[in-house]
Amino acid sequence: MRSGATESSFYYLAQHYKFPENVEVSRSIEELIQSNKQYKILWAHDNCDQPQFLRLPEIVSQIDKIVCVSNWEAEQYIKYNRAPADKITVVHNGIADDFKPYGKKSKTAIFFSAPHKGITPLPKIWKQVIKNHPDAKLKVFSSYDLYGQDHVERIKLQEHFDAIEELKSLQGVEYSPCIDREELLPHIQDAAFFIHPNVWEETFCVSMAEAMSCGCFPITTDMGALPETSNRMGKYIPMSGKNTSRGWIPDETFHKNFAEEVIRALHFFDAARDEYNQASQNISSFAIGKYCWKRIAKLWESYINTIVPTNKESYQIFGLNKSS
Repeated sequence: MRSGATESSFYYLAQHYKFPENVEVSRSIEELIQSNKQYKILWAHDNCDQPQFLRLPEIVSQIDKIVCVSNWEAEQYIKYNRAPADKITVVHNGIADDFKPYGKKSKTAIFFSAPHKGITPLPKIWKQVIKNHPDAKLKVFSSYDLYGQDHVERIKLQEHFDAIEELKSLQGVEYSPCIDREELLPHIQDAAFFIHPNVWEETFCVSMAEAMSCGCFPITTDMGALPETSNRMGKYIPMSGKNTSRGWIPDETFHKNFAEEVIRALHFFDAARDEYNQASQNISSFAIGKYCWKRIAKLWESYINTIVPTNKESYQIFGLNKSS
Protein backbone atom coordinates (compact mmCIF):
# COMPACT_ATOMS: atom_id res chain seq x y z
CA MET A 1 0.00 0.00 0.00
CA ARG A 2 1.36 3.41 -1.03
CA SER A 3 1.13 6.34 1.37
CA GLY A 4 -0.53 9.58 0.36
CA ALA A 5 -2.77 8.14 -2.35
CA THR A 6 -6.44 9.04 -1.99
CA GLU A 7 -7.48 5.57 -3.15
CA SER A 8 -6.16 4.17 0.11
CA SER A 9 -9.01 5.88 1.98
CA PHE A 10 -11.52 3.25 0.85
CA TYR A 11 -9.21 0.50 2.05
CA TYR A 12 -8.59 2.03 5.48
CA LEU A 13 -12.22 2.95 6.13
CA ALA A 14 -13.23 -0.61 5.27
CA GLN A 15 -11.06 -1.88 8.13
CA HIS A 16 -13.45 -0.21 10.59
CA TYR A 17 -16.78 0.33 8.91
CA LYS A 18 -18.96 -1.53 6.42
CA PHE A 19 -21.47 0.42 4.36
CA PRO A 20 -25.04 -0.96 4.27
CA GLU A 21 -25.84 -3.15 1.28
CA ASN A 22 -28.25 -0.59 -0.17
CA VAL A 23 -25.69 2.26 -0.13
CA GLU A 24 -23.29 3.00 -2.99
CA VAL A 25 -20.32 5.20 -2.05
CA SER A 26 -17.94 6.19 -4.84
CA ARG A 27 -15.66 9.00 -5.97
CA SER A 28 -16.93 8.45 -9.53
CA ILE A 29 -20.10 10.13 -10.77
CA GLU A 30 -20.47 7.52 -13.51
CA GLU A 31 -20.39 4.65 -11.03
CA LEU A 32 -23.06 6.31 -8.93
CA ILE A 33 -25.55 7.06 -11.67
CA GLN A 34 -25.18 3.54 -13.05
CA SER A 35 -25.64 1.92 -9.65
CA ASN A 36 -28.91 0.17 -8.81
CA LYS A 37 -28.52 0.73 -5.07
CA GLN A 38 -31.11 2.79 -3.22
CA TYR A 39 -28.77 5.43 -1.80
CA LYS A 40 -25.94 7.04 -3.75
CA ILE A 41 -23.19 9.02 -2.06
CA LEU A 42 -20.36 10.84 -3.82
CA TRP A 43 -17.18 10.70 -1.73
CA ALA A 44 -15.62 13.80 -3.26
CA HIS A 45 -11.88 13.52 -2.82
CA ASP A 46 -11.17 15.43 -6.03
CA ASN A 47 -11.46 19.16 -6.53
CA CYS A 48 -14.55 20.56 -8.20
CA ASP A 49 -12.63 21.58 -11.34
CA GLN A 50 -11.91 17.98 -12.39
CA PRO A 51 -13.53 17.00 -15.73
CA GLN A 52 -16.07 14.56 -14.30
CA PHE A 53 -17.56 17.24 -12.06
CA LEU A 54 -18.39 19.61 -14.89
CA ARG A 55 -21.55 17.53 -15.30
CA LEU A 56 -22.48 17.72 -11.64
CA PRO A 57 -25.10 20.51 -11.94
CA GLU A 58 -27.14 18.48 -14.45
CA ILE A 59 -26.99 15.14 -12.63
CA VAL A 60 -26.83 16.16 -8.97
CA SER A 61 -30.50 15.21 -8.59
CA GLN A 62 -29.47 11.57 -9.15
CA ILE A 63 -27.07 11.68 -6.18
CA ASP A 64 -28.40 11.62 -2.63
CA LYS A 65 -25.45 13.10 -0.75
CA ILE A 66 -21.96 14.47 -1.28
CA VAL A 67 -19.25 13.90 1.34
CA CYS A 68 -16.34 16.33 1.04
CA VAL A 69 -13.01 15.83 2.80
CA SER A 70 -12.62 19.47 3.93
CA ASN A 71 -14.74 22.54 4.54
CA TRP A 72 -12.73 24.36 1.87
CA GLU A 73 -13.67 21.71 -0.70
CA ALA A 74 -17.36 21.87 0.25
CA GLU A 75 -17.35 25.63 -0.34
CA GLN A 76 -15.89 25.09 -3.82
CA TYR A 77 -18.59 22.58 -4.78
CA ILE A 78 -21.34 24.94 -3.67
CA LYS A 79 -19.79 27.95 -5.39
CA TYR A 80 -18.59 26.48 -8.68
CA ASN A 81 -20.67 23.32 -9.25
CA ARG A 82 -23.98 24.60 -7.87
CA ALA A 83 -24.08 21.64 -5.50
CA PRO A 84 -26.96 22.08 -3.01
CA ALA A 85 -25.59 22.87 0.44
CA ASP A 86 -28.16 20.60 2.07
CA LYS A 87 -26.71 17.61 0.19
CA ILE A 88 -23.15 18.24 1.39
CA THR A 89 -21.42 17.21 4.58
CA VAL A 90 -17.75 17.18 5.54
CA VAL A 91 -15.91 14.14 6.90
CA HIS A 92 -12.16 14.53 6.89
CA ASN A 93 -9.84 11.84 5.63
CA GLY A 94 -7.98 9.57 8.00
CA ILE A 95 -4.49 8.15 8.43
CA ALA A 96 -3.30 4.66 9.31
CA ASP A 97 -2.31 3.89 12.90
CA ASP A 98 1.26 3.13 11.79
CA PHE A 99 1.98 6.83 11.35
CA LYS A 100 3.34 7.95 14.71
CA PRO A 101 6.62 9.37 16.03
CA TYR A 102 9.57 7.10 16.67
CA GLY A 103 12.96 8.13 17.99
CA LYS A 104 14.84 11.37 17.42
CA LYS A 105 14.52 13.58 14.38
CA SER A 106 17.42 14.31 12.05
CA LYS A 107 18.10 17.50 10.09
CA THR A 108 16.09 16.16 7.19
CA ALA A 109 13.21 17.41 5.06
CA ILE A 110 10.97 14.98 3.21
CA PHE A 111 8.71 15.20 0.15
CA PHE A 112 6.59 12.16 -0.72
CA SER A 113 3.77 13.36 -2.92
CA ALA A 114 3.08 12.83 -6.64
CA PRO A 115 5.41 14.73 -9.01
CA HIS A 116 2.71 17.04 -10.38
CA LYS A 117 1.81 18.26 -6.89
CA GLY A 118 5.04 20.12 -6.17
CA ILE A 119 8.21 18.57 -7.59
CA THR A 120 9.06 21.35 -10.06
CA PRO A 121 9.82 24.12 -7.52
CA LEU A 122 11.99 21.84 -5.34
CA PRO A 123 15.35 22.14 -7.19
CA LYS A 124 15.40 25.96 -7.08
CA ILE A 125 14.31 25.96 -3.45
CA TRP A 126 16.84 23.36 -2.33
CA LYS A 127 19.74 25.11 -4.10
CA GLN A 128 19.15 28.11 -1.84
CA VAL A 129 18.62 26.01 1.27
CA ILE A 130 21.80 23.93 0.91
CA LYS A 131 23.96 27.06 0.69
CA ASN A 132 22.87 27.96 4.23
CA HIS A 133 22.65 24.42 5.62
CA PRO A 134 25.21 22.21 3.86
CA ASP A 135 24.59 19.46 6.42
CA ALA A 136 20.84 19.23 5.70
CA LYS A 137 19.22 16.38 3.79
CA LEU A 138 16.23 16.29 1.48
CA LYS A 139 14.58 12.92 0.91
CA VAL A 140 12.28 12.75 -2.10
CA PHE A 141 9.97 9.80 -2.70
CA SER A 142 7.96 10.67 -5.78
CA SER A 143 6.89 9.00 -9.01
CA TYR A 144 3.83 8.75 -11.20
CA ASP A 145 2.92 5.21 -10.19
CA LEU A 146 1.45 6.55 -6.94
CA TYR A 147 -1.95 6.89 -8.65
CA GLY A 148 -1.91 4.12 -11.23
CA GLN A 149 -1.30 4.04 -14.97
CA ASP A 150 -4.60 5.58 -16.11
CA HIS A 151 -4.00 8.68 -14.03
CA VAL A 152 -0.39 8.88 -15.15
CA GLU A 153 -1.24 9.43 -18.80
CA ARG A 154 -3.26 12.53 -17.94
CA ILE A 155 -0.75 14.32 -15.74
CA LYS A 156 2.81 13.46 -16.68
CA LEU A 157 4.89 16.35 -18.01
CA GLN A 158 8.51 16.54 -19.11
CA GLU A 159 9.16 19.32 -16.59
CA HIS A 160 8.45 16.87 -13.77
CA PHE A 161 10.99 14.39 -15.09
CA ASP A 162 13.50 17.22 -15.55
CA ALA A 163 13.01 18.36 -11.96
CA ILE A 164 13.57 14.83 -10.68
CA GLU A 165 16.79 14.49 -12.68
CA GLU A 166 18.04 17.83 -11.38
CA LEU A 167 17.22 16.88 -7.79
CA LYS A 168 19.28 13.71 -8.13
CA SER A 169 22.34 15.86 -8.87
CA LEU A 170 21.98 18.25 -5.92
CA GLN A 171 23.94 18.09 -2.68
CA GLY A 172 22.07 16.49 0.22
CA VAL A 173 19.27 15.03 -1.90
CA GLU A 174 18.29 11.37 -1.77
CA TYR A 175 15.75 10.42 -4.44
CA SER A 176 13.61 7.32 -4.76
CA PRO A 177 10.44 6.44 -6.70
CA CYS A 178 7.39 5.84 -4.53
CA ILE A 179 7.79 2.95 -2.14
CA ASP A 180 5.33 1.04 0.03
CA ARG A 181 4.17 2.48 3.32
CA GLU A 182 6.15 0.05 5.46
CA GLU A 183 9.41 1.06 3.76
CA LEU A 184 8.59 4.77 3.71
CA LEU A 185 7.49 5.08 7.33
CA PRO A 186 10.98 5.11 8.97
CA HIS A 187 12.03 7.92 6.62
CA ILE A 188 9.04 10.05 7.62
CA GLN A 189 9.64 9.35 11.30
CA ASP A 190 13.27 10.43 10.91
CA ALA A 191 12.50 13.67 9.05
CA ALA A 192 12.12 16.91 10.98
CA PHE A 193 10.21 18.73 8.25
CA PHE A 194 7.61 17.95 5.59
CA ILE A 195 8.20 20.34 2.71
CA HIS A 196 5.60 20.54 -0.01
CA PRO A 197 5.78 23.53 -2.41
CA ASN A 198 2.35 22.55 -3.64
CA VAL A 199 1.17 24.04 -6.95
CA TRP A 200 -2.38 22.59 -6.79
CA GLU A 201 -5.38 23.38 -4.61
CA GLU A 202 -5.42 20.35 -2.33
CA THR A 203 -8.77 19.14 -1.02
CA PHE A 204 -7.11 17.55 2.04
CA CYS A 205 -3.51 16.27 1.55
CA VAL A 206 -3.17 12.81 3.05
CA SER A 207 0.63 12.88 2.86
CA MET A 208 0.78 16.03 5.01
CA ALA A 209 -1.50 14.46 7.63
CA GLU A 210 0.69 11.32 7.63
CA ALA A 211 3.84 13.40 8.02
CA MET A 212 2.34 15.47 10.83
CA SER A 213 1.31 12.30 12.67
CA CYS A 214 4.98 11.29 12.62
CA GLY A 215 5.92 14.68 14.08
CA CYS A 216 7.11 16.42 10.90
CA PHE A 217 6.73 20.19 10.94
CA PRO A 218 4.92 21.14 7.68
CA ILE A 219 6.17 23.85 5.33
CA THR A 220 3.88 24.26 2.34
CA THR A 221 1.74 26.73 0.41
CA ASP A 222 -1.40 28.49 1.57
CA MET A 223 -3.55 26.94 -1.17
CA GLY A 224 -6.78 24.98 -0.88
CA ALA A 225 -7.41 22.97 2.28
CA LEU A 226 -3.78 22.77 3.42
CA PRO A 227 -4.15 25.26 6.31
CA GLU A 228 -7.39 23.56 7.36
CA THR A 229 -5.91 20.05 7.32
CA SER A 230 -3.00 21.13 9.51
CA ASN A 231 -5.02 23.43 11.77
CA ARG A 232 -2.41 26.02 10.68
CA MET A 233 0.27 24.19 12.64
CA GLY A 234 3.12 24.95 10.26
CA LYS A 235 4.34 27.56 7.80
CA TYR A 236 2.33 28.56 4.74
CA ILE A 237 3.92 30.46 1.88
CA PRO A 238 1.63 32.49 -0.41
CA MET A 239 1.69 31.30 -4.00
CA SER A 240 2.77 33.78 -6.65
CA GLY A 241 3.34 33.26 -10.35
CA LYS A 242 1.02 32.11 -13.14
CA ASN A 243 -2.02 29.93 -12.63
CA THR A 244 -2.55 27.41 -15.44
CA SER A 245 -4.65 24.32 -16.13
CA ARG A 246 -1.58 22.31 -15.13
CA GLY A 247 -1.24 24.02 -11.78
CA TRP A 248 0.65 27.13 -10.75
CA ILE A 249 3.98 28.02 -12.32
CA PRO A 250 5.71 29.70 -9.37
CA ASP A 251 7.79 32.84 -9.88
CA GLU A 252 11.14 33.73 -8.33
CA THR A 253 9.44 35.49 -5.41
CA PHE A 254 7.76 32.25 -4.41
CA HIS A 255 10.98 30.23 -4.72
CA LYS A 256 12.83 32.80 -2.61
CA ASN A 257 10.13 33.04 0.08
CA PHE A 258 9.75 29.28 0.35
CA ALA A 259 13.50 28.70 0.57
CA GLU A 260 13.85 31.38 3.25
CA GLU A 261 11.14 29.71 5.33
CA VAL A 262 12.91 26.34 5.09
CA ILE A 263 16.23 28.00 6.01
CA ARG A 264 14.66 29.61 9.08
CA ALA A 265 13.09 26.32 10.11
CA LEU A 266 16.44 24.51 9.89
CA HIS A 267 18.08 27.27 11.94
CA PHE A 268 15.36 26.78 14.54
CA PHE A 269 15.98 23.04 14.55
CA ASP A 270 19.69 23.64 15.23
CA ALA A 271 19.36 26.44 17.79
CA ALA A 272 16.20 25.56 19.72
CA ARG A 273 15.87 21.80 19.72
CA ASP A 274 13.73 21.62 22.85
CA GLU A 275 11.23 24.05 21.37
CA TYR A 276 11.26 22.14 18.09
CA ASN A 277 10.64 18.86 19.94
CA GLN A 278 7.64 20.36 21.72
CA ALA A 279 6.21 21.71 18.47
CA SER A 280 6.75 18.31 16.83
CA GLN A 281 4.95 16.59 19.69
CA ASN A 282 2.01 19.00 19.51
CA ILE A 283 1.70 18.52 15.76
CA SER A 284 1.76 14.74 16.09
CA SER A 285 -0.81 14.70 18.89
CA PHE A 286 -3.19 16.87 16.87
CA ALA A 287 -2.98 14.79 13.69
CA ILE A 288 -3.22 11.40 15.41
CA GLY A 289 -6.25 12.50 17.40
CA LYS A 290 -8.01 14.27 14.55
CA TYR A 291 -7.41 11.81 11.71
CA CYS A 292 -7.63 8.40 13.41
CA TRP A 293 -9.53 6.08 11.06
CA LYS A 294 -11.46 4.54 13.93
CA ARG A 295 -12.76 8.00 14.82
CA ILE A 296 -13.47 8.82 11.15
CA ALA A 297 -15.36 5.53 10.78
CA LYS A 298 -17.68 6.46 13.64
CA LEU A 299 -18.39 9.80 11.94
CA TRP A 300 -19.29 7.92 8.77
CA GLU A 301 -21.55 5.54 10.69
CA SER A 302 -23.36 8.43 12.39
CA TYR A 303 -23.81 10.19 9.07
CA ILE A 304 -25.11 7.10 7.25
CA ASN A 305 -27.57 6.57 10.11
CA THR A 306 -29.14 9.94 9.28
CA ILE A 307 -29.70 8.86 5.68
CA VAL A 308 -30.70 5.18 5.87
CA PRO A 309 -33.39 3.86 8.24
CA THR A 310 -31.65 2.14 11.13
CA ASN A 311 -31.78 -1.61 11.64
CA LYS A 312 -29.42 -3.96 13.41
CA GLU A 313 -28.34 -5.73 10.28
CA SER A 314 -27.51 -2.61 8.27
CA TYR A 315 -24.60 -1.20 10.22
CA GLN A 316 -21.54 -2.73 11.69
CA ILE A 317 -18.40 -1.27 13.12
CA PHE A 318 -16.29 -4.38 12.82
CA GLY A 319 -16.53 -6.30 16.06
CA LEU A 320 -19.29 -4.05 17.47
CA ASN A 321 -23.02 -4.05 16.84
CA LYS A 322 -25.41 -1.15 17.35
CA SER A 323 -26.35 -2.21 20.87
CA SER A 324 -22.76 -2.39 22.20
